[in-house]
Amino acid sequence: AGAPPPPPPAAPPPPAPTQATVVAHYTSTTTKFNKRFFESELGRFLKVNPEDNPERLFMRTRNGEFLLYRVAKAEQDHCIISIDLDGVRKDKRIDYFNINEIEVQSR
Repeated sequence: AGAPPPPPPAAPPPPAPTQATVVAHYTSTTTKFNKRFFESELGRFLKVNPEDNPERLFMRTRNGEFLLYRVAKAEQDHCIISIDLDGVRKDKRIDYFNINEIEVQSR
């Protein structure tokens, strides 16, 4: 009898899901989310047309998780975010105290 047959070739690993690279991460335990924070830290997302922005915002709140198109407005006690809902752009009010986390992701 000869040598045992060689083992079958290993299957290639499944492709990893495309994961956005997190550039910055803010949580409510370490960051006070307010108008000043949005204007100073996230001011670039307050622009009218963020299409050419290489980054995007992801927000986890008590009301759900949102991938933002942009921040439409930063007010004293809340912000208005623009999100794509089934291909339609909607504005949604988020009170700052409802925000748990904000991630800045590169597209």
